[in-house]
Amino acid sequence: IPQSFDGRVVQYAMLYRVNVVPPAKGPSLASGQTAYAAPLEASVQSNVGKVKAVLSGWLVNGRRYPPLSTITVDVEGATTVAPLYTLQIQQTAVSNGVKMVVSGVTAYDQNGMPMSPIGNYTYVGLPAYVQVAYTTYYLLHVEAYTNGQYNVTDLWLGQGQTALIYADTLVDFGNGTRLVFIGWSGGVTNATCTVGPGGVTNAMCVVGPGTYIAQYARQYLVTFTAPNYTYSEWVSAGARPSPPQPPALLYDDGRTRIYFNGWQNVPQAVTGPLNVTASVSKEYHITIVYPWGQQEEWVPDGYKLAVDRYRYDLLWIFDHWEPSDVVSGPGVYTAVYKLDLAALAVIASVAAAAIGAVVWLKKK
Repeated sequence: IPQSFDGRVVQYAMLYRVNVVPPAKGPSLASGQTAYAAPLEASVQSNVGKVKAVLSGWLVNGRRYPPLSTITVDVEGATTVAPLYTLQIQQTAVSNGVKMVVSGVTAYDQNGMPMSPIGNYTYVGLPAYVQVAYTTYYLLHVEAYTNGQYNVTDLWLGQGQTALIYADTLVDFGNGTRLVFIGWSGGVTNATCTVGPGGVTNAMCVVGPGTYIAQYARQYLVTFTAPNYTYSEWVSAGARPSPPQPPALLYDDGRTRIYFNGWQNVPQAVTGPLNVTASVSKEYHITIVYPWGQQEEWVPDGYKLAVDRYRYDLLWIFDHWEPSDVVSGPGVYTAVYKLDLAALAVIASVAAAAIGAVVWLKKK
């Protein structure tokens, strides 16, 4: 192009064609140091709304430069100046149990032609439109005891996928408390469970996406204890235990008998592990020994012995029972008599008076 003219000579400057790729701006004919600019950020239309594009560098005649908003290019021939833009696409979106994962991105130029990326979502120039493809996953949320531990598990299943979930049928805490599996809940209706013996739902289900929470009935161990008798049962929380009926005679070894008289403090509703004890009565076989003989009989525990004869004869009077007058076990209970000194004194005085009378009569 003409640069100057002095009336005789025309001075020309050599300019070169510069291919400026939008949205970059700058001279399309230039020579030497020339500035070109492009926005640091831009928005691109897509099938999922606006997509943010960020300037990630420049490509000048195949050589890459940093992402400056303005660069200076030394134009010495035909030149291509192109901004590089990277699309910021959210890889995963989760909402209401549905997860969308990007499976592919296709960018189109102003003419509707596909653009080839030169990196991860990076293109030469700014795409006019972006088509984002997703793979859809659905949440399977499971809460259950497995191997004795309460676990919360989230799995993402693709369309048509199913999963095998488990729950312990019985969780015994070892302290008189246990949980018994009764089924799955959570408002899910598409669970396909097998049914075990007695109509009890098995802990294994083949399911699709949804929420599955294992339901358990809490039970407590109630133990009924009596001499020579024990019975235990698992009772659901809040229920009343069913007391067993042991034999009327719990124990008999020929010397001691124990009788069942009912259960003590049976609750109306079980709130924890419980031991229930029996009310019992005892009888003992004893031998009662008197100076004139002995007798055998069964008497209740705590029975108080009474003497048949308070005085054995004129000289002996009852003193005490050996070892006790209250029966606390089988054995021999002896009535102990002692010499009645008062009676002995009376007898002695009577005898003395009789002797005196005999002497007096002899003298007479």
